Amino acid sequence: MLQFAAAPLRESMDLLPDLREAEALLDRAHLGIEFFGFRDLAMKHLLRVRDLRGLGRFSAFAALLYELARWQDARTLTSLNHRQGSATDDIRSGKIYTVLDYLRANYMQQLSLAGVSTMAGMPEAAFCRQFRKITGSTFTTFVTELRIAKACQLLLHTQRQISGICYDVGFNNISNFNRHFLKRKGVTPGGYRALAKCGTNARGYREDQGDSVGL
Repeated sequence: MLQFAAAPLRESMDLLPDLREAEALLDRAHLGIEFFGFRDLAMKHLLRVRDLRGLGRFSAFAALLYELARWQDARTLTSLNHRQGSATDDIRSGKIYTVLDYLRANYMQQLSLAGVSTMAGMPEAAFCRQFRKITGSTFTTFVTELRIAKACQLLLHTQRQISGICYDVGFNNISNFNRHFLKRKGVTPGGYRALAKCGTNARGYREDQGDSVGL
């Protein structure tokens, strides 16, 4: 999972116009992006970012942005309606993006529609309309799918027990976790992990193609 602040990059685009090549990437990142087959290349760049300092570090980070911006095997995790809106819509959209950042950082907590609506400073009905317009899904569906995506990462890359993963990602009981996982992935959590060990995940990708990386 790659996370970094977009604001400093956007603020630097007037001074460094070449950074605008990453603008579309940053716009899509609000919706969450999953990159397939990118893991090894991502690790190569991230190790350089870790080990370098000063301009060398910035150069390594810019190289990572370049690869992310041009990578073809990727998909956004939610959809966006590009219809031109009013200034009020733009303000509401900004509030939704703030909520999305909060959800991605706090998916394991108990989340409620009332709580996030209050956070956005919007009535629940207005929040639901704007949230669906931006993400293409309801608040409940978005949170559930986010938690399932996090669970998949833990199933693939850790040896934690499935019951522990269930609670780690914010589900309050194992049967509810299993039901939602099966509905979205077509297999149980245990089956998903077993397929990965055999070299094939539930999406049909071979592991030798590389793991997916979410942004």
